[in-house]
Amino acid sequence: MLGDERATAAALYQHAMLAQFVHSPDAEALFAEALALARRLGDDRLLAAATHASATLPWYRGDNAAARARVLEALALLDAAPDDDTPFFDGVTFGTCLLDEGPDRRPRMFWEETVFLFHRFARAQAIAYALNNLAWVARADGDLEQAQATLDDALARFRRLQDRRGEALTLAHMGSLSRSLGDFEAARARLEQALTIRRDLGDRRAVLSTQIGLGLLAMTAGRAPAGRALLSATLAHVEAVDDLPAMAGVQTNWAIGEERLGELQQAARLYEDGCALLGLQRLQRLEAWGRLALHDVCVALGDEPRAQTAMQRARALFVAVGDARGLPYTDAKPALTRVKQPGA
Repeated sequence: MLGDERATAAALYQHAMLAQFVHSPDAEALFAEALALARRLGDDRLLAAATHASATLPWYRGDNAAARARVLEALALLDAAPDDDTPFFDGVTFGTCLLDEGPDRRPRMFWEETVFLFHRFARAQAIAYALNNLAWVARADGDLEQAQATLDDALARFRRLQDRRGEALTLAHMGSLSRSLGDFEAARARLEQALTIRRDLGDRRAVLSTQIGLGLLAMTAGRAPAGRALLSATLAHVEAVDDLPAMAGVQTNWAIGEERLGELQQAARLYEDGCALLGLQRLQRLEAWGRLALHDVCVALGDEPRAQTAMQRARALFVAVGDARGLPYTDAKPALTRVKQPGA
């Protein structure tokens, strides 16, 4: 019976992760039930896994402080858990990150990593995976020095464990961080190291996410033709296998690159196409930030009706998901006064 209860708790938080990713109202109750059952069983490993998984709930609502608190709680539980080779920890990354890296430091949502790794890890690996998520929170808060220190720790742990999958994840994350810091050579070196490992491992999805990172980096670093070529080839590949999340990730990241270069018509088209795909998958928070970016581009183009439509959709999505940053950010924009619904 006890084994069945452990399996039930794991199934509950796994279901909750999928539910929160599409902002289902069931997610919070499922996480609460999983955590309560794990606590009652007194199983530190199960509770650590459930707590870490539950950090995705505030993360996808834009509540960075709560996400950080849950990851730190999971790390404390992992410290207390038995140190053996038993795999128990579900691999999940925060994967997407809201960064103030658009034109004029406007917030843009970056798609950087596959969220669900579909692997389970032992305690030592689990700590390093959780550290990657802690670094994403630090980056979202603008604390790039802390993010670097956290990733250095994670990389050293993975290398001691000879975990090449985790090493590649962390190298790719370091490459994205170096892009944010403006150290483009270091960013390219890290991303190319990650790409080599991922190709050796035959991890197709991870290879694609790394190629997206390299394409965006090239555009950010002033090598727009190379960036466009890489992103175009990656988009063709993911379209061929009908990978909708990756298709949306290519298009919205590419749109950020074009927007930063002032290629606004191209940026608007890419944001619209990417947001349409995100909408089909009910990835509401990602779509909301993409629509907000589309609004800014359309304002710059002088296309007021299209800008207002994008803003109205973004605000409705922010309300639906309870985004801690998105709603006040949109309400602070002067153009919103004409699209805000009475009593909203």
